[in-house]
This record gives sequence, structure tokens and C-alpha cells, in this order.
Amino acid sequence: MKTMKVEKQFEYEDKIKQIIQIKADTELQYVKEDKGIRAIGPLLIKGTYVTNDNKNVEFQEVLQMDVLAPTEKLCSDNFSLHVGNCHAELIDHGIFVTIMMDVNGLIEEEVKKNDAKVEMIEEAKQKEYEKVEEFEDVFEDANTTYTSYRMIVAKKGDTYASIAQRYGVEESLLRECNHEKDIQAKSLIILP
Repeated sequence: MKTMKVEKQFEYEDKIKQIIQIKADTELQYVKEDKGIRAIGPLLIKGTYVTNDNKNVEFQEVLQMDVLAPTEKLCSDNFSLHVGNCHAELIDHGIFVTIMMDVNGLIEEEVKKNDAKVEMIEEAKQKEYEKVEEFEDVFEDANTTYTSYRMIVAKKGDTYASIAQRYGVEESLLRECNHEKDIQAKSLIILP
């Protein structure tokens, strides 16, 4: 199983004193295409925080996901994304959320070592899972296990051209990385 990290900052007018709870869930639909399997749908983030004047406030945010697993990276038709761990921390005017997604159904590298070595690798993977600082690419070629990507959340009215200009990247590469998908507010966009 591979992992993918999604990070998002939510800003609120309230002065937040404490986060009481945070949880994430998905309502993804899986569509088989010529290029592979696409996971499309919302990533729902819900929680409760306490304001400086001791009011409990419930919040809900929705991120639209559109993730393509290319055919050459699939080991079966059982490609799926599941919320693993969800963590939140207070920032100046809001909440910074980190969500670790478990990615199933992709080709894994074979480990041909003794049981002790396998156990050490699994422990290292768990530590990496807990402290990953970038989005892990699960779609690189078979010789590359991990690659970092930067992802942004699209704003209302964003286009490939406006995002490319804002982040100083080539529009054609931006379109290619995102498979020419439609850009909507709160869509996750991969930066080249």
C-alpha cells in the first residue's frame, strides 16, 4: 500500500482557541478509462473548534478530488483511496489540516529479504508515513518509488493560465500534470 498526503489551510473569522475534533472521509466514484482508473469526488473534512469566547463551532469543508491511476501502475481493478490519518493544528487565523490517504491497487515493489529486514522496512515506512512533508507521487515510472509533488487548491475563477502565472510554472506542463481536467474552486491541482 502506498500513501498520499493532502494538506489544506482553512481560514476563519473566529479567533480559535482549540480544536476539539477533526475527521475526514471521501465519497469517491471510480471511473475506468482507457488511460486507467480515475477517482473523482469530494474529500469531506468536518470538525469542531472552540473560539476565544468559548463557543463551540462546527465546520465542514469540501475538497474536490480527481486522481488518475494510470493503467501501467495498476495491479488490479481494485484501485482505491481511503482516509488513513487526519491531523489538524491551529494557525494564525484558522486551521491547517493534514490528511494521509492510503492508496490501494497499485503495483508494489517486491521485497526479497529475510523477515527481519522486511520488519525494519515496514517500521521505516511507518515513520515516513507519520512525517511525510510533501505529496507522494504514486504514478511515476516503475523504477521510481517516490517522487514529491506540490499541490494547491484552486480558487474560484482559477484557470490553467492564472495558476501557471501565480506559481511560475509552464501552463503546458501544468495541463499535462493534471490531465487537462476541468478546474473548479477547491479542486486539487498538481504543480509540475
